[in-house]
Amino acid sequence: MRTIDQERSEQLRNVDLVSALDRVALARLAGFMVPRSVAAGDVLCREGDPADGLYIVVRGRFGVYVAQGDGERLVNLIGPGHYVGELALLVDQTRTATVRAESEGEVLRLDRGRFLELLGQDP
Repeated sequence: MRTIDQERSEQLRNVDLVSALDRVALARLAGFMVPRSVAAGDVLCREGDPADGLYIVVRGRFGVYVAQGDGERLVNLIGPGHYVGELALLVDQTRTATVRAESEGEVLRLDRGRFLELLGQDP
C-alpha cells in the first residue's frame, strides 16, 4: 500500500521543473505539499496576483482564464495530473492567468517559500 507522500511524489514527477529529482528529493518535496478541497467556482489563483506556489490537480476540472476587454476568455481546461504555477516556484512575478474550479475538486499546493527553503537545504 502506498503512502500519501509516495502518491504525491508520483504526482510531482509529472511536473517538468522537478521531474529529474531523485526519489529522496521528491519525497522531501512531497512532504511540503498541502491538499486543498475546492468547490465549483472557487478561484485557485487570480491573474495579476503574486505568483506564490504550484498547484497540481488531483480531482476535478479547472478553467484557465485571461483578461480580455471588460471580461475574461477561457484559454484552457485542465484536469487530474495537470499543474499550474510551476514558474512561480522560481520567479517572483505575478500570475498570468486566473484558474477557477469548473467542478468540485482537489489540488495539491506547494508554497514557493517552502520550495525555496528546501532548495536552500539541498540544491
